[in-house]
Amino acid sequence: MHRRLRPYATLSSFAAFQPSVPSEDDKCVDFNGTDEYMQTDQTSTALGPTNQWTIMAWVKPDWSPAFGDTVLELYGNSGNNNRIIVKCGGASATQFFMQIYDSAGSSRKQGQLNGVWGDGVWQQIVVTFDGTDTGDPFDAYKDGSLLAINKTQNSSCTMTDTYRVVVGAALSGVAGSYADCRVHSIAMWDDLLTSGEINAIYNGGDGASFDLSQDSGSYTSSADLSRWWRLGLDSADIGKDYVDGDVDLMDNASGITVSNIVTDSPT
Repeated sequence: MHRRLRPYATLSSFAAFQPSVPSEDDKCVDFNGTDEYMQTDQTSTALGPTNQWTIMAWVKPDWSPAFGDTVLELYGNSGNNNRIIVKCGGASATQFFMQIYDSAGSSRKQGQLNGVWGDGVWQQIVVTFDGTDTGDPFDAYKDGSLLAINKTQNSSCTMTDTYRVVVGAALSGVAGSYADCRVHSIAMWDDLLTSGEINAIYNGGDGASFDLSQDSGSYTSSADLSRWWRLGLDSADIGKDYVDGDVDLMDNASGITVSNIVTDSPT
């Protein structure tokens, strides 16, 4: 647990947000790990991440001892192109696993590390990718700190636009992929956040109050924030994107209703 260090900033200057949105976001969506997921299967609106990106999720796992539970997947406009996977690996219930496919649909990046997922504990998970770096362009962070993931695949990779996203399972609910967890929010930047920015987000407040739409301290990438799904904050629009509002995670969801919204959040 970490202490909130600053009050929530005003959203009045961020036109895409609704002025009625409360500053304190104490809601999340509870996925049952059996048949529930949130998804948009659209291919008309690019999500933002292309060849350089950062994705952050606040997750509270409850999947022990299940393996393969998928927290988040993104895809391009067809097949496996530009696919991004964040899930629990097959070695243990604590193993973090990530995988990245290139614009042609070939797996290029893969990494894992045991001892990451903590059952019943809120965690800030961040993954980054820099396709302009020919060396070692992908990383993962937990609670503001860089993870020493075992990079078992690290081939050259070029990505283009992502369009489809699913939370709580693999695309369209593949058997064995359902995640028993709570997800508070998911954010995406079409830029590479620095380790200092990631640490600043974690230590500058909590998942229920830090305003990603405003620069604060070492965090200076608010202009690059492309998506911010604050799951369950608006019970009338559970999967609303609070940046552009044009990609809703309820468009092709399964089993998610207002009863999945619970009062629980990272603190």
